[in-house]
Amino acid sequence: MSHWAPPVSPGPNPLAEVMAAAARSTRQRAAMLPPPGVVTVTRKVSREQGRHSAANCPSSWAIPDNSLAAIIRRPGGASSFPPCAALAAGLLLIAAGVLYLGRGWQSTVTGLILAGSGGFLAILSKEQYLILAAPICVTLVLASARGGSWRGLRRLRTREVRAAAVVAGILAAMTAVYATWNYTSPYGHRLEHVQAVDMIFTDIVTTRANAPAQLRALGLPVSWARYAGHYYWHPHSVRTNPLFTRYEGRLTDANIAHYLLTHPGSIASIEQKAATAAQLLRVTTLGDYPPASGHAAGSVESRVVVITWLAQRLPARLGLFLLLPLWAAMVAIGAITLRLRRGGSWHRDAAVLVLCMTGSAMAAFIPPAYFAGISTTRHMVGSNLATLLALILSLALAVSMGCRAVTRALARPGAPAAGPGDPAPVPIGPAPAG
Repeated sequence: MSHWAPPVSPGPNPLAEVMAAAARSTRQRAAMLPPPGVVTVTRKVSREQGRHSAANCPSSWAIPDNSLAAIIRRPGGASSFPPCAALAAGLLLIAAGVLYLGRGWQSTVTGLILAGSGGFLAILSKEQYLILAAPICVTLVLASARGGSWRGLRRLRTREVRAAAVVAGILAAMTAVYATWNYTSPYGHRLEHVQAVDMIFTDIVTTRANAPAQLRALGLPVSWARYAGHYYWHPHSVRTNPLFTRYEGRLTDANIAHYLLTHPGSIASIEQKAATAAQLLRVTTLGDYPPASGHAAGSVESRVVVITWLAQRLPARLGLFLLLPLWAAMVAIGAITLRLRRGGSWHRDAAVLVLCMTGSAMAAFIPPAYFAGISTTRHMVGSNLATLLALILSLALAVSMGCRAVTRALARPGAPAAGPGDPAPVPIGPAPAG
């Protein structure tokens, strides 16, 4: 009778060890995944001011993203509708829709459909662009009024304006619902704490010499001065402090806003820093393609380099000394064009659009400047895009109005008479009788 004996292993199998290690790694990653239905995005750990990776490699930290683009996400994959694309499409749809407003009922309905869809995409593309609801809704209502004096209230008593008010009300209601959900959900709370740490310790508490007084004003421990200059994902940031959970209630946008209002001197320095970052337009040290796309690390999409190259030829660190005069000039061009009420109908449409985009640029500047802290250049894409659209239309308006003014000046009765060598003017119309 034969007895069964286990076979003797000839030695370790390298393939089996590799497969076992891969299985363990898969189980570990599965254990770290969030529950089904939870939307997460990866956050880069490098700061945009001087310390970038060569490629767009995400870190191992995952935080929730409450943007529309994150909600419209393929299961198990990356978002097929990135926030920047939603914002760009939204602003362009708004620009197209405004051109139809105030031209009768049918044209106004078409314009409201376009501008309303664009407002939905732009406002809800990211939490930082919720503030765009103010200039967009105001533009929809005012631009739907009939042409004439902007001071007449009768222009607002039309069915076109009432329809625009309904669309603006829908956008405002969706904005309110989004903001309420964002600031009451646990994911929104955590993201607010992350951004507050970034803002406080990279824009307010930046040096240990001034840190004690600034931390007292913020209601935070003075011992946290050693974290000055360290953003949230830094290996030695304040999130590693045992007292962090106790003071999370002070790491909010409301506390930052209170500090800025009570310390107005810091507003200008923070504004200048943010405007300097916005002047870069885009971060050229990071590539535009994911690692698996087949492009080399750091490869940049060539079709969007021209404007960036032109903008970066300007003197560095102009910041507010560039943006404030530019915004003021564009507002003046739009307001003067509406005030004069001369020229073709496209002058009025372009002027309204210039004021809308300039207001949107100013509004979109506020959240990244005062409540983001890091990645400011990327977060300023909304302000920069709105500024660019307003600048193009402002230049067209200025050239057209200038040419029109020169033509009118030459056509005045007091214009110089014709010289002896000039041909005599030819009369127009029927010849006088007998």
